[in-house]
Amino acid sequence: MISSVVVSVGVGLLTVLFSAPAAYEVARGRAGRWLLTLSIFLYTLPSMSYVVPLYIWFSRVDLLNTWWALMLASPIFTATFAVWAMHGFYIDMPKAYEELADLFNIRGKMTRIIMPLSRPALLSVFLVSLIFAWHLLVYPLILASTPYNFSFPPVGAQTVTIYALTAIQQSIIRWGLLAAMALVAALPVMILALAFLYMVSKGGYSLGLKFL
Repeated sequence: MISSVVVSVGVGLLTVLFSAPAAYEVARGRAGRWLLTLSIFLYTLPSMSYVVPLYIWFSRVDLLNTWWALMLASPIFTATFAVWAMHGFYIDMPKAYEELADLFNIRGKMTRIIMPLSRPALLSVFLVSLIFAWHLLVYPLILASTPYNFSFPPVGAQTVTIYALTAIQQSIIRWGLLAAMALVAALPVMILALAFLYMVSKGGYSLGLKFL
């Protein structure tokens, strides 16, 4: 559970940090549209096509069976999808806030104005990425080999989905354990999704005035 929480939150944060600036630059025409095409192409490739190069690279940098391996592998899908999804949001964002920021010579426009104005989109991307990483199975199976050992530096990165597989044995399926693990795996994400949906519904461009 600890590994699932750390990896999922890490993937969500990395996805937001990678995708928001890229989507904004593409939407404003300051980056080539090939970036959008590339992100869609990378997202549509099957996950198994990345397993071998990721495993080789993580083994060379000694990151196998760590949280970092899972957190750095998952944005291949979450960040590429987020660039595509947030591109449309930034296309529709009014340029008046940016023009006022330039007029008053406000520095750090991306972090002080654009990202706060993008709160609904950022929260949505964060939530989708977190859910994707929470239920991920293939990468934890290949890149992790033991549970978190409660030491520092942390070693072990098996997630809750790996533990759920222990209910499925060669000759028997432990239905009670499988049902319990399904409930444990689903409840945190369901509660978080409801909280994020409420926050997203409260967001909007009208909040932009206070950032200026």
